[in-house]
Amino acid sequence: MGSRNRKFEEYNKGRIQGLEMAFRLLRDAGETKAAGLVADEIKKRGKLSVQLPLTSKEVIQGVQPMKWCLYEIFMCMTIEVLHTRFGFGTKRCKEFLKWWNIKVGMMDDKLVTWQEYIEAIKEEVGIDIPTDCMKEEGLIP
Repeated sequence: MGSRNRKFEEYNKGRIQGLEMAFRLLRDAGETKAAGLVADEIKKRGKLSVQLPLTSKEVIQGVQPMKWCLYEIFMCMTIEVLHTRFGFGTKRCKEFLKWWNIKVGMMDDKLVTWQEYIEAIKEEVGIDIPTDCMKEEGLIP
């Protein structure tokens, strides 16, 4: 197994070196947009704890189904708690879902940021939201 890991590490090192060389070639040729895309790819790969033989676009496409699953799980548990613990019926649960979607839409339209939501929750509700993952993903500074 150790030999296999070394080979994989060497392979990934070669990939990064190849990306770095492509960046330099594009930059030196004046292809700033393409060089910027390669630089972004290098930066994203530096954040990954596991090196994958995929582009960032492929990773995002692969992760999307997991995001939807997490969304569905969160919705299910939220509605369950609102109903069983706080007595929300159909009307109030639907109202919650409506406002959830409005708030998500505001973020999609860039009318509000995660940082603003986090600060408002802390100020108005007195709850500190864990943000390690959000910082790691670049969603907040």
